[in-house]
Amino acid sequence: PGRAEEGTAAMAVLLTVGAWAAFAAAAPLAAGRNAIEVEFFRAMEGAAVGRYTIQNNDLASLAGALKYVHTEVLIEHISAPYRLARKYDIDVLARWRFQVLNPDSLISPTDSLVHNVDFGPFVTYDSGVATNTGQQETIQTYGGYVGVQNQWDPRFRYDDPYYWFSVNGFCPNLRWAEKGTEESPNPDCLRNDEGNLMRGGLCSSYPGTSDDSDLVQEPTGDENCTYSYGTASVVQLDKLAGITEEDCGGRKCTDWADFRHNCSNTSYRYAFDLHTGRVMPVPFCVEYDISPACEANCEASDCVALPSERRELGLPFWRGRCSARRNAWRAEQLAAAFGIPGAAEQHATGTLHAADEQRCAYPGGICNPSTLSGGTYCSRAWAGVCQPCWIPGAVLPYPGTDQPYCPYDVLQSVDYRELSLGPPACRSTRPRDLCCLYRSPPTCEPVPGSPLLPLDGDGYALAASRQNTTEMAGFLTRLATEKLGAAVTDPAGLQQFAYWEWGRGPRKGRSLAEVQATLAPFLAFPAAADNATTATTTTSVAAAVVSTTAGFGSTSLPAASLRGIARTLPGSPPAQ
Repeated sequence: PGRAEEGTAAMAVLLTVGAWAAFAAAAPLAAGRNAIEVEFFRAMEGAAVGRYTIQNNDLASLAGALKYVHTEVLIEHISAPYRLARKYDIDVLARWRFQVLNPDSLISPTDSLVHNVDFGPFVTYDSGVATNTGQQETIQTYGGYVGVQNQWDPRFRYDDPYYWFSVNGFCPNLRWAEKGTEESPNPDCLRNDEGNLMRGGLCSSYPGTSDDSDLVQEPTGDENCTYSYGTASVVQLDKLAGITEEDCGGRKCTDWADFRHNCSNTSYRYAFDLHTGRVMPVPFCVEYDISPACEANCEASDCVALPSERRELGLPFWRGRCSARRNAWRAEQLAAAFGIPGAAEQHATGTLHAADEQRCAYPGGICNPSTLSGGTYCSRAWAGVCQPCWIPGAVLPYPGTDQPYCPYDVLQSVDYRELSLGPPACRSTRPRDLCCLYRSPPTCEPVPGSPLLPLDGDGYALAASRQNTTEMAGFLTRLATEKLGAAVTDPAGLQQFAYWEWGRGPRKGRSLAEVQATLAPFLAFPAAADNATTATTTTSVAAAVVSTTAGFGSTSLPAASLRGIARTLPGSPPAQ
């Protein structure tokens, strides 16, 4: 057991529920609203980028767009076999810098429809139509607002929050071809209670004409001017997925269609049968397919029972859809392709620098924490959206444990760095309890700056909080040699493994025992164990790695070891 910080235990006993609520409500809160800057992404046909204004459409955060491609576009066994392109002709992922300011009436902290502080409810669009009549009624009331929806999908494991967005436009109740124009609208176009035409939220001067930073008009928050955006940058899916590096008869494949018909690697000429789930030969090359047993849910019993090397087919880039780390790696590769600084070195996937000074905490809103329970805080670390989060290890239990842990630096954000209530009240000074790592300076024992970390859960938590791959690799090397009695045989692989052992905040559920069990591919153990403890450790680690590495198996990559995957995909994560 750790040492409780002075006075916190007594405080927890003495405070009544009413006093605790008053204590939480006393936090200083921001007043007033400004437009926020966020980045929106969309999977689409490259030829259509910039052709039409962005309205009556759904967009996504970076991970949200990648998830859409992976779950809705690529799967071979549910697609037309002799198609000439990907579904919907999607060949790029596009990125825009948006400014957003929704109407005050919608984003009031007391309004039941406000989402993530700055947004309204998400609207589902299909061919320019808001498909839900209830959503159309909300548009009639609030106008052309920007909506958001937190995403979670059992088909796509991902540890960090990710989002879909919607932008309401002119005549949102009719299909593109039926709307008419603002000057000559279809008489059936949606109108508000006063009979005024719903013109949408895109500000009249749009978009930027030079680059992403050139946003012509800042939104006013009027129902007809809630967002503006700059010009798009794009990433070609063929290049991202490695299609243009595949061989097509002694030359590099030029695009998806060339790969489809001419790829030389015969292991790509297989797909799953929709009805039986068997792997069947096909007369074309397959970009990606996943077993019907895993298509709808990675946790389905039939999927879990299926040997991992039989779950997926196609390009190495797309394999591992049920692996949170593999999906995180893909997101970072996409961010790097967009030129986002630190994408593949600092786990940076697109938060704009301006988000650091954009507030989340407003009077009466959700982002005003109790320091005794460690929440609710909010952070814009994920896609620039105010995401509720919590600091674990406070003296009182926090009820919203399904929320993510806050980033380590959440207390340095504009909302909390001058919080009059002070830092969270931690129940201990043990680093493994995590709370003390958030305080500035940290109040952990041993202190985070200790040069030689203990080889236990406290040392692991401290190493992760340093957010440095080299330091984490040093800790893991000492763990292997001094505690496990092993030699490091793959320093480069261990360095890559170390990169995925830290992030913006602590990793939920990650323990030192789990880390030890996944180190085996990078180590060599003595041929003869000196004692029963060493023998047991070696056996358990080797057994654990069978299950943890299996997720990388495939028909074209028979070696399912982590090191084999790392050689095939430079920079790829372990199978966790």
